Amino acid sequence: MPPADELKKIRQEIDYNGAQLHQITESADFQQFFAGLSTEESLKTTPKGYMADHPDIAWLRLKSFTVSCPVSDKQAAAKSFASHCVAVFKAAQPFNNFLRTAIA
Repeated sequence: MPPADELKKIRQEIDYNGAQLHQITESADFQQFFAGLSTEESLKTTPKGYMADHPDIAWLRLKSFTVSCPVSDKQAAAKSFASHCVAVFKAAQPFNNFLRTAIA
């Protein structure tokens, strides 16, 4: 959960560049490992300064920006686990870059 000032910047980036975030989260690389952004930490109302009918309102309501990739015990014990982790982090990098750009 980013601090309020960073959260404001991330929401602004989503508002301005939502198409880029769609491109990232809809890419085959991203979807191979992640189901999407976790919506567990989100506002029940519209954040101040945004319209309720904003095309990316679900993302604008988020208070936390996390993705996760479940791993089974079998996967974790496999010799290929390290390369799997590298692939997961590579798939997450554009999403992380989007967030980093927003708060820079």
